[in-house]
Formats: sequence, structure tokens, C-alpha cells
Amino acid sequence: MKFYHLLSILFICLLAYPAHAVIPDRYFPPTNIASSLKIKSSTNSTVTFRLEVKSLLGTIRNLRLSARLSGFDQVVPIPSETKFEEVKEGESRYLDFVLPTTKEIANSNLFKIRGIIGYIPDYDAALKYVEDNAECQYPNEPMRNTLIYDLTRWGDQSLESVESIRYFPPKN
Repeated sequence: MKFYHLLSILFICLLAYPAHAVIPDRYFPPTNIASSLKIKSSTNSTVTFRLEVKSLLGTIRNLRLSARLSGFDQVVPIPSETKFEEVKEGESRYLDFVLPTTKEIANSNLFKIRGIIGYIPDYDAALKYVEDNAECQYPNEPMRNTLIYDLTRWGDQSLESVESIRYFPPKN
């Protein structure tokens, strides 16, 4: 008899778990950008990297691209930064930067490159996206209303969004 109760409890838990797993506790704004950090070219003494950003939703403003090299005992700024006033939906912008390569850098366990992306999202386009996709992607009305409130408040403040992307080179 005890075995039967244990199985029934396990069965109820399995039924309840998927329902709990798919309901988020909050909604997040739609994705504004896509970014990548890749090797563009390399020689015996240098490697050229490309940090690329594409606007996925609306026109992003004040796009700022920069990169940092970290590892060893300190963080070293790479003398590369670029700014763009606006990037329309579907357009890409990029930053190319060159790093000198040495055996010490290539074999360091802590060596990594970080691309930093600062921008002001198109909050109006994000609000429109949320409203247009309310039924399929944002069905929970209280959470959707909270997201709309947050997007409106952030848009009124022209709140900047900052993202980071990392590249970990393969070890020799």
C-alpha cells in the first residue's frame, strides 16, 4: 500500500512540474540587437578582431562599441572605440581592432577579449512589438502590463543599455 502512495505522489509531481516550468515569473523586453566577436584576419604578429552589432528591432541610438583585453594581472584597454548616432533596423555596424600576438598571451589561461556595446534601444518599437505579440508571446496580462510600464519608464528616461560579449581564444 505504501508503494502505491509513493507512485501516486511521484505521478502528481511529474504532472505539476511542466506547468510550473513553463510559466515565467516575469517578461523580458524583446531582443534589440545581435552581436558577434570573431577573428577577421591574422598574421604572425597580429590578430584583427571584428565586433559586429546588428539592430533587430527599431532604430537604436548612440551606439558605442569598444573592446578590452583581460588576463594576466590587469585589464588592458585596447585603443579602439567607435560611436554611431543611429543604426536602423536590419543594419549592422562594426569595430575592427588589432591585437599584437605573443606566445605568452596565446598560452595564458586567463586571456580573453571583451566587446562592450552601449546603446539606447528603440523603446517605441519595443512597446509596439509587445502590443502586437501580446497573445502569443506575452499572454499573462499582469506581467505584460508590468513590462509595458517598465518600457515606457525606461523610454522616458532614455535609459542606455549595455551588453558585453566575450571571446576566449583556443589554447595552443
